[in-house]
Amino acid sequence: MKATKAKEKTDPSGSKSYFGQLFRQLHFIPPSHLRTPAEYSWRVRYKDEGGMDAGGLYRDSIYNTCLDIQSQVLPLFIPCPNASGVGENQNKWIPTPGSKSSLELSMFSFVGKLMGVAIRNRQMLNLDFPSIVWKLLVCDPVTSADVIAIDAVAFNIIDAISSIPDEYFNEYSEYTFTVKSADGKDGVELIKGGKDIRVTKENKDEFIRLWREYKIHEFDLQVGAIRNGLSTLVPVQVLSLFTWEELELIVCGKPEINIQYLMDNTRYEHPYTKDCPQIGWLWQALGGFSQKERENFLCFVWGRSRLPLQQEKWTQKFQVTGCGLNSDNALPITHTCFFHLELPKYSSQEILDRKLR
Repeated sequence: MKATKAKEKTDPSGSKSYFGQLFRQLHFIPPSHLRTPAEYSWRVRYKDEGGMDAGGLYRDSIYNTCLDIQSQVLPLFIPCPNASGVGENQNKWIPTPGSKSSLELSMFSFVGKLMGVAIRNRQMLNLDFPSIVWKLLVCDPVTSADVIAIDAVAFNIIDAISSIPDEYFNEYSEYTFTVKSADGKDGVELIKGGKDIRVTKENKDEFIRLWREYKIHEFDLQVGAIRNGLSTLVPVQVLSLFTWEELELIVCGKPEINIQYLMDNTRYEHPYTKDCPQIGWLWQALGGFSQKERENFLCFVWGRSRLPLQQEKWTQKFQVTGCGLNSDNALPITHTCFFHLELPKYSSQEILDRKLR
């Protein structure tokens, strides 16, 4: 792979980004090649960079691929309307309704395959999708509440129409049978010729029904493609056993990084023990980190951004050992394949905190 920086380039054809390179190399192979109980479904080599993949580069490729998915690099997902600062779930990403070409639907299908890989080998994906996506994946009914959860003002037009008295409706209504899509496209027709059909008091109930139906089913095509990809690695019958919350948890884990949980799964090697000052400073520093900083730290030492859900899912313990360079000017060294941090013997909490950031 030759990695590109997501914020510097766009990759509408899926050929240059982390996602694009994995898509081109893995999507068209038999799915059985990805149906493996092994911890790694592929191996990674970065062009012109050193490093043997013993798991760290694999995890790094998944992490960066998810960053591509939730970015403007690809045409697949966009921030939900609430990201403008209204309502809840402002960090959620939704499928782009206008992305419906055969290539784009194949890329959505590959997102589903990545979910299947996450389920099979417990490499959780750092994705933030709302309930409307997960419900469609497990065939749960989508409701107006799921729409409002990503677009708090989605039904304002219905409230506005309902507030117009019948005797004045035909005089004041300027609405037509069109809707604005989640990706900002105006004039999407709810019925054929809808842009030329005015909403009247006689047909307003039909308009409201069509509007709700459009919003509830706006992402059916894209999520259907994701589900098709997922079903090549996880049988559809198994998907039906999950609630949408359970599927989200098993695919993505919990974004919150619990420092005590990480401490409980850490071991120390010479010259450190859990009672050394530097170890106490390490946990104090991490305890003061924001969730984003904790995520960055976990990527730095392990190549992934989320901790295993259950104690028995830890295939590696976090190792903290000494470093050959013990100067206050030295930086920590990590071996992401082995979840290993070489921590210099810093002389103060302040210095350790600064070097970790």
